[in-house]
Amino acid sequence: MDALRKALEPEEVDKFKEEILVAERAVLYTLGFDLSTEHPYHFLVQELSAMELLTASHKSDSPYRFLMQNTWNFVNDSFRTTVSLQVPPTQIAFAALYLANQLNTAQYGPAGDLEVLMKKKYGPGTTLFNHFKVQKSAIDVVCDQILQLYQDTKLDALGSNSLVASAAARPDASYTNIKPEQPGLVCKR
Repeated sequence: MDALRKALEPEEVDKFKEEILVAERAVLYTLGFDLSTEHPYHFLVQELSAMELLTASHKSDSPYRFLMQNTWNFVNDSFRTTVSLQVPPTQIAFAALYLANQLNTAQYGPAGDLEVLMKKKYGPGTTLFNHFKVQKSAIDVVCDQILQLYQDTKLDALGSNSLVASAAARPDASYTNIKPEQPGLVCKR
């Protein structure tokens, strides 16, 4: 601001300050002065408590222990993208759970697959998508954006740990450029 004061006349600085205040008021008015946001964590805690996974995940031998941590990590990492501005927090929470379940299933097999647990608890026709009432295509978009963060960093490390299967390139993926030879996660279509 001091450099601006030196470069401009005092009247011009006051004019710029007023324009900034007008623009700030316009943004607040557009947002309805409501700057509170809902986060995906509430949905996760609510749903995972209902499935009794929060208490089960504390047991050291539980295959769902890492599912919980990885889900939370994916949600945290989603805030490094613009996805929270594009979709409701429930979709972000489910996408994080879906990605973490892929990791868990790769590590533990069917014993760590959340969908297997859900079929036991809610009936044989239950899938993650119909239980949470979400569309696969909407979750794919969120997954792709979250995974874009890992393309050059964490996916390579996870793949070398043999936690995840090799990625298959998807020509229709709108947010990712994962190549077939790169190990990593993909949202299966």
